[in-house]
Amino acid sequence: MRRYQAEWPSTSFLAGLHNPTLHDFFAHGELMRFHRGQALINEGDESDDIFLLLNASVKVTARLDGGGKALLAIRVGGDMVGEISAMDQGARTATVSVCGHEPLDTVRLSRAALHDLLDAWPQAAVSLAAMVSRKLRAA
Repeated sequence: MRRYQAEWPSTSFLAGLHNPTLHDFFAHGELMRFHRGQALINEGDESDDIFLLLNASVKVTARLDGGGKALLAIRVGGDMVGEISAMDQGARTATVSVCGHEPLDTVRLSRAALHDLLDAWPQAAVSLAAMVSRKLRAA
């Protein structure tokens, strides 16, 4: 965990968590590695896991009605992706795939684990709300 922390922007979700909270999030998740071009999340899927990005970067894209894709965002180490489906249990709203440097290391958390962690660590719930607010403001 420490090897990644220096790269996280101060406004990122993970940078806003205290070390005991971070350790708990990591302990309840599964460490996963992805390579350039691989998708963590596919638009339309019914999955509801979230991914904590530890390093590297991902692009968030959505299909356009007339064909093609729109680039919605770039997310970097320290960010979380997949939170919308984890919160509302709806289908995935975008595709998230690795871009830039590789490999991408992540911690995958189930929806249930995320909710348990947010109950146990109210400060993390506030950080999640702030992160979603920043994403909405940027959109």
